[in-house]
Amino acid sequence: MTAKHLLAIAAFALTGCSGSHTPGEEGQGTVVLGLTPQSQTVVVTKAAAVPAAEDFTLTIRNAVGNGYEESWPFGTFLSSLGGKKTLDIGSYTAVAEHGDNSEGFDKPYYYGSENFTIRDGETTPVRLTAAIANVKITVGYTDAFTGYFTDYTTTVTSAAGTRLVYAKADYDGKEGFVRPGDFDIEVAYTKQNGTRGTATYTVTGATARQHYKLTYNVNNGEVGNATITVTFSDEFEEIVLDTIELNDQQ
Repeated sequence: MTAKHLLAIAAFALTGCSGSHTPGEEGQGTVVLGLTPQSQTVVVTKAAAVPAAEDFTLTIRNAVGNGYEESWPFGTFLSSLGGKKTLDIGSYTAVAEHGDNSEGFDKPYYYGSENFTIRDGETTPVRLTAAIANVKITVGYTDAFTGYFTDYTTTVTSAAGTRLVYAKADYDGKEGFVRPGDFDIEVAYTKQNGTRGTATYTVTGATARQHYKLTYNVNNGEVGNATITVTFSDEFEEIVLDTIELNDQQ
């Protein structure tokens, strides 16, 4: 299932309309902004805390590129400007962000944008929703897997080259975040007889707000030829990563 952490930004106003700035027009309008954090999670064992509204960065920029751009911590926007801003007529984009859009552990990135138009003497209603814009990855191992292998490490490598390492000693509770797109998975393991091996898989087309919970299993620990499998909780899909020999006599 998809893990969603949503943050709704409501811009409340008296009237609204759409359109573009006609050259030569003059005038101003006022936008009144409100920010309401919301959280909705689906099949997530550990839900990340939703950032407080005051901790988001609000940016308003002119959509046609005339140079106007202004940003505030939303708390400052409320306390210093009273939650409203008077702008020259024209087309604008409002952006809400939390985080720096980098990849790594404990780096959820919230983003949302919406275009709006200011007309003379009017206030334009805007509803902007900012949601987690990256992909969350966690790792787990079944008792059959941990009971057989003496060591194991999962490494996730994003398309940008970021490596997230979930080692045996510290994987539990680690939440990695990468940008949407493809990423590679490699699990390195050591059998009880000291033999080492690796298994790999590539995830393609991961999208924002998805939570990939990688759960490894190994044929319920039975002796003989078996397969390492990984279940993606997001898609309920089990993938065969590698066929290995579990009999330590060989």
